[in-house]
Amino acid sequence: MRGKQRSVHNTYFTLPVIFTMIAGHHAMTFGHSWNWLVLIAMALAGALVRLWFVARHKGPAPAWTLALSLILVGVVVIMLSPRPQAGGEAPGFPEVRQVLDARCLGCHAEKPAFPGLAEAPKGVKLDTPERIEAQRLQIHQQTVLSRAMPPGNVTSMTDEERRLLDRWVRLK
Repeated sequence: MRGKQRSVHNTYFTLPVIFTMIAGHHAMTFGHSWNWLVLIAMALAGALVRLWFVARHKGPAPAWTLALSLILVGVVVIMLSPRPQAGGEAPGFPEVRQVLDARCLGCHAEKPAFPGLAEAPKGVKLDTPERIEAQRLQIHQQTVLSRAMPPGNVTSMTDEERRLLDRWVRLK
């Protein structure tokens, strides 16, 4: 009886566990301010999909389980989609460089100054104009769209600085 109970639990937790493992590689899920709600919605959607599959093997499956899971996934996709930021003029490179130097260079330099880092995470270095330009889209994704960088906002990047980086990418 215990083995069957564990098997049932494993069945319903398979898809949520896979989502959780994959989500750690996508900052838009864990970096979102409502990341806890994303996790709950996707876990529930995964369990509902499994419920539908299990019921289908026993006979006709209730369509509401599959429909509700698809609705939950749709809500999460809409929730995670980037929102357009306010317009304005494209900032000059010195302004962008000032923000990156203050908020990112502690970790993303040839020799990081942040305690515990011997080298720049993922090899991303933002200490020259060429390196900054090469990482333009990644900077936008990680600092503006997902807000995953700086991790835990350890360097206190402001919303105004994020908007400046957004304008730099969108308007150039």
